[in-house]
Amino acid sequence: MISRDTLLIRHLPPDLSLEEKEDLLKHFGATHVKCISSKVKKNNITFARFDGEDSAKQALSRLHQLDVLGFPLVVQFARGRSGQDFNLEKKHTAQVQERRGDTSAGYSRKEEEIQVQAIAGEKRRYKCRL
Repeated sequence: MISRDTLLIRHLPPDLSLEEKEDLLKHFGATHVKCISSKVKKNNITFARFDGEDSAKQALSRLHQLDVLGFPLVVQFARGRSGQDFNLEKKHTAQVQERRGDTSAGYSRKEEEIQVQAIAGEKRRYKCRL
C-alpha cells in the first residue's frame, strides 16, 4: 500500500545533522520528519509526512534529483505505513519511556540532542542548486 502523504527521501548528505535534514524538509512543507541511518552500511533514509497528497506531490516534484551538497536526492512515495502508524509509534515510545521512568516530556535522546544543538546555534546554510 502506497501512502500518498508520505515521501521516502534517499541520499541526503551525511554531513547534515538530523536538525538540518528536518529543517530542509520542513522548508518544502513537511509536517513530520523521521530519519533512519545505518553506520554499518553508511546510508540513511528519511520519511517526511505532508498535510495531504497535493503538498506531497508538489514536494516530490521539487525535491527529486535536487542536488544537496553534491548529493542528488532520490524521492518517492513511501509504502506501507500510514499516518495512524506514526501515532501508534509515539504512544509505544511514551509507554516504554514511562516504564523506564524517563520523564523528558516524551522526547527521545536524539530529539533532546537536536534541541541542545539548536540552542547552541549550530547551523549551516544549505548549498542547494534549485
